[in-house]
Amino acid sequence: MPFYWRVCGGGYRWDGPSDARVLAPLTGDQGDREYAPLEDHTGLFLTFSATEMTEAGILNFAAQYGPLGIGYWRDWGDVEPAERFTIWAGQIRAMRECVEKWRTPRPGRGEDAERRAFYDVVNRHLAGSAWSGIFGLSALGGGPERVLQRRLEGLAKLPPPPLMQLVDLSREGQVTLETRPANLLNAMWLQFALAVVGDTHFRQCPSCGSWFAVSPESRRADAQYCKDLCRVRAYKERKKVARRLHAAGRPLKLIAKELGTNVAVVRGWVADTKR
Repeated sequence: MPFYWRVCGGGYRWDGPSDARVLAPLTGDQGDREYAPLEDHTGLFLTFSATEMTEAGILNFAAQYGPLGIGYWRDWGDVEPAERFTIWAGQIRAMRECVEKWRTPRPGRGEDAERRAFYDVVNRHLAGSAWSGIFGLSALGGGPERVLQRRLEGLAKLPPPPLMQLVDLSREGQVTLETRPANLLNAMWLQFALAVVGDTHFRQCPSCGSWFAVSPESRRADAQYCKDLCRVRAYKERKKVARRLHAAGRPLKLIAKELGTNVAVVRGWVADTKR
């Protein structure tokens, strides 16, 4: 059973003062959209790590993939479900740094120690994102016992961390064991960890810019686009470019070279007047 996540159909906006901006859904007639992040976007953690740490960049990510599902501690131990800009930027930075370490080979005597340290960092993010409210701790009053009690009370209001669950596959009694992420952030860290274990290779879609896995289990090794919609969109765009260049007097041979195809294909594109 896939892990599903909900996206506000109206999009999102930033609310609050400049030093405490908070992500908020936009209200409207559009209904929410639901998708399966781990199945529909096999390289979502890479797309997240490449997100610009600006209000516009984060809004663009949230509009496509939804909120992270995290919160922050308020005074007196309450958990605020709203997602602050500083938390988003911090998580993007953390993911980006881990991805860079993963991609950079570090041969030499200290390789084993560095690898274990890297695993420890990823494990901490897996655990932290599961509890979803441990980021951005604000100062709490009272003694240590009271502070601990308040934080435990706050944790009780949060979604549980990912659990291994038995899932019934059929009436014949077939069953499987699945991991259930607590939120989108947790799902992306889980996706990253699985990529490390599987030594998965990824490619960036030239149409939408999203990253996707090219392992035999997900897509063909020679796939250039993350989904058929992007492939069709890119094909239509190449036809438009060919027609525009042809109308400007560019020879078919040069158009074919620029678009990475042959003259016969370009001739068919410019002759086809259908949109």
